[in-house]
Amino acid sequence: AIAVDVEHHARRSYLGVTCLIQISTGDVDFIVDALALHDHIGDALRPLCASPSILKVLHGCSQDVLWLQRDFHLYLVHIFDTEQAAMVLGKSTRSLASLALAYCGEVLDKSYQVADWRQRPLPEDFVAYARGDVRYLLYLAAALSQELRGVRALGEGLQTGTREDLSTHSNQQQHQQQHQQQLAEHATQQGNQAPQADQTRLSLSPALSQTL
Repeated sequence: AIAVDVEHHARRSYLGVTCLIQISTGDVDFIVDALALHDHIGDALRPLCASPSILKVLHGCSQDVLWLQRDFHLYLVHIFDTEQAAMVLGKSTRSLASLALAYCGEVLDKSYQVADWRQRPLPEDFVAYARGDVRYLLYLAAALSQELRGVRALGEGLQTGTREDLSTHSNQQQHQQQHQQQLAEHATQQGNQAPQADQTRLSLSPALSQTL
């Protein structure tokens, strides 16, 4: 699985332009200069994006998907959207910042959300912001997936209408509620801890490496 995000600039522009693509494996955060490498990104990332065996985790991905298709003819296959998962689970707040705080205990700075991502060299605080947008997505996807499975199991139990199933799934729901905070300490599928701000390595595309 990989986490994906896009930084886009549309101010004073009819269509806007994709300026940055961030990809995180959980161990390494890749920051790709989509301006300098525009003509190469499609060929380089198309096999990865189109692979059904690789899960792509994004947050609120509707615009990201459109930008990648429009600018690079990249079509994402096998997507998990953490914002949509939070909505299905009935979370009162579904922003990436609120989920990162609730599950990982990390405060994300969202002040650069509408910044001019065309500028080069890219300031270090911009790089830090871009990494924050993907660093926690894989962990969040694992935690939310477990909650979704619990809700599905409860729903299936309710459909059976048997007293035993109702009791069992009710106990499962209580157990999940009691361990909400523990999800921030233990990744649900692989046993990994929630990533910390200084635990992932940074890999800049050659163009950005030259301008920083």
